Amino acid sequence: MNSSHITLFILLMTLAEYIVFISGLLSLEVTDENRKYQGALIFGTQVLFSIMTFFILIFRVQISRMISNSKKIKLTNFDGLFHWLFLYSGVIAFLALIEHLARHLLGLRSITIIYDSYEALVYIAWALNSGLLLSMMIISTKNAQEPHLSN
Repeated sequence: MNSSHITLFILLMTLAEYIVFISGLLSLEVTDENRKYQGALIFGTQVLFSIMTFFILIFRVQISRMISNSKKIKLTNFDGLFHWLFLYSGVIAFLALIEHLARHLLGLRSITIIYDSYEALVYIAWALNSGLLLSMMIISTKNAQEPHLSN
């Protein structure tokens, strides 16, 4: 149940962010007239979703207990890992936002450190996230199948 809740929270937040962008609620089309505002809105939304997911995962046990009456809700070894990935994602999106604003509001066009590597930096977080989710599911399944010795 704990693994399911972690996976569900990550899936729901990722899906919500995807829906915001894919539905057109927040357009990804950038024109020369709205470049600074649109970029700030896009990166700001990514910061917001990353930080919201970070806090949901920090308080995952409490949230899980609120939505489930199960006595099996507890802190797992994986609870201490996932939130760091979303904090990292939020920091990367925040740095991209700062860089974007510096480029478009202050005219510092030579600053492209995050812009040039944004996809790779975000990919690292998602690759680690996917690997952790897979590892969590394998370990949870293995632990559920092994008989536990009691003292």
